[in-house]
Amino acid sequence: MTCPAAPEHQPVYLGGPRFQTDPVELYRDMRRDHGAVAPVVLDGDVPAWLVLGYRELHQVTSDPVLFSRDSELWNQWDRIPADWPLLPMIGRKQPSILYTVGERHRERAAVISEALESVDPFELKGHAERFADELIDELCGRGSCDIVGEYAMLLPLRVLARIYGFSDAQGPGLVTAMNDMINGREGALEGQRHLAESMFGLLAAKLAEPGHDVVSRTPSSPSVTANTAAPSPPRRSPRSSRAPASRCSSTGCPTSTSRCPQATWPAAPRPGSAASAPFP
Repeated sequence: MTCPAAPEHQPVYLGGPRFQTDPVELYRDMRRDHGAVAPVVLDGDVPAWLVLGYRELHQVTSDPVLFSRDSELWNQWDRIPADWPLLPMIGRKQPSILYTVGERHRERAAVISEALESVDPFELKGHAERFADELIDELCGRGSCDIVGEYAMLLPLRVLARIYGFSDAQGPGLVTAMNDMINGREGALEGQRHLAESMFGLLAAKLAEPGHDVVSRTPSSPSVTANTAAPSPPRRSPRSSRAPASRCSSTGCPTSTSRCPQATWPAAPRPGSAASAPFP
């Protein structure tokens, strides 16, 4: 007779009906059964570790030596298909500050931080209030709404798109594309493509005619200008669009997908460390 494995030894699938309808209860069960770090399975039966504890999450995100940002170190790449919906957020060979390390990361982070700090706080406040009013006006007559999906997830991205230099007309499409990409579902790769093409187009326009926006200020750095002086439109493939998409997301969105509100660690630390191996 074979005994079933104990709950603490069973990896949890981050998907399916329960994840969509009752994620709070699912995470509560994971904390009860596994503690601070839980074995999970991503789309395509890809194993990963989900960090649930605050102290553990702090350690993972503040120790760049043991837990590197470099996704090239992941030991599961040979199992990942080209159309994997989580590729936009865990993608390979991405020059984004999300995945660079050392001096290269510090230089890029400094360029983006400087550009964002130059935004007039009163202008930022005005954009936030205007977009908040627009979203509330759309919801208030209905009597009920999904406050997260229809307000909280939309407002920051609308404001971010505006200060980057996108027009108000482009904002809703960019918000949808970004959220699709972060959600890691069937629309993720198309969302990444739309966001990448939009970013390439914006960059080309602002290099030709700078304005009072974040993108216009960013290429003033020599290290950035050297890499963006002659942008070309991306091809319509998942692997061609990662740099601008993740560069945008790195300044305004979470670095984990909505499937993993704490942190999913897909074995990106140094090879040989405890977190770099798939669970048994």
